[in-house]
Amino acid sequence: LWRDPASPGWTVSALVFAIRYIIDCQAPSSGFLTPALDNAGLPTVNSSYGVTLTDAVSNSAAIILTGFSDTIFNGTPLPAALPDAPGCNILAAPEVTSFTLTSVSGSASSSFSIPNNNALTGFELFHQWAVLDPANALGMVVTEGGKARVGN
Repeated sequence: LWRDPASPGWTVSALVFAIRYIIDCQAPSSGFLTPALDNAGLPTVNSSYGVTLTDAVSNSAAIILTGFSDTIFNGTPLPAALPDAPGCNILAAPEVTSFTLTSVSGSASSSFSIPNNNALTGFELFHQWAVLDPANALGMVVTEGGKARVGN
C-alpha cells in the first residue's frame, strides 16, 4: 500500500514488493537527508515484523508513532502539520509511541508482534517515525506514513 500526498487514500500496488515510504519534509537544498520508513518482514498472524528507519541524523532521538487511524487522533484530523516544519505532517495517530536512538548510520528499528489469533486478519496499524533533526526551525522531521494490514 502507498499513500499519494495529493490524495487522502491508500492505493494497493501489485508492482511493489520491497515497500519504502518517503516524504519531503525539508528543502532538498538544505543538504540534509530525508529519513525513510521501511519494513522488515510482513504483518502476519503469529509472527513479528519490523518498522525500520534509514537516512536519519546519526545518534539522534527517534520516536515511532503507531496508531489505529491515519485520518483522526483525539478529534484532530490527520494529516496534522507540525509547526515550524514545512512539509512535515503527522500521518499516523500516535496512540502508542516508543523512543529509541538512531545508530551512527542514522538507522533504527522497532518490532511489532502479531498474536496467534486469526480474528486479527485484516486489522490495520499505521506507523511513522519522528526524528530530532536540525533541518528546520522545529528541530524535528518525520518520515512518510506506512500502513500494515495483518494477513495470515
